[in-house]
Amino acid sequence: MKLIGEIFIGSLTGKSLDEQREILEKFRENNRQDRIKISIVPNLVNKEQLKMLKSFYVTTIELEVQSTNGYILKKCGYEYTIEDIKKATRMIKWKGFKVSFQVRSSDFQIVLKLMR
Repeated sequence: MKLIGEIFIGSLTGKSLDEQREILEKFRENNRQDRIKISIVPNLVNKEQLKMLKSFYVTTIELEVQSTNGYILKKCGYEYTIEDIKKATRMIKWKGFKVSFQVRSSDFQIVLKLMR
C-alpha cells in the first residue's frame, strides 16, 4: 500500500504517552498519509516521546511557541522558557524530524534565527 499526502494532528502533549500512542495507532489504521505533522509544547518535548513519534512515522513537529520574549511568556503564564524552546528545537532536529513553529507574527524574525 502506497501512502500519500500529509496530515496535521493538533497538540497531543496534553495526553499521556499511552494516549498519544493509541491516537496514532488508530490514525495509522484508518489513513493513508505518509507524512504526519504534530504540534507540541516546547517544555514537554522529551527523548521518550520523540522515539515513540518516530515509530509512527511522524515527519514534522510544530513547536507551539506563543512568543520568544521571556517577559511575555512569564506574564502570560506559559510554562516554558526561551531555553525550553531552544532545547526542544535541538532535540527535534537531532532526532531527524523537521521542525516548524506556531508563533505570533511579531516574533517571526527571532524564530527564523532559531531555525538556523
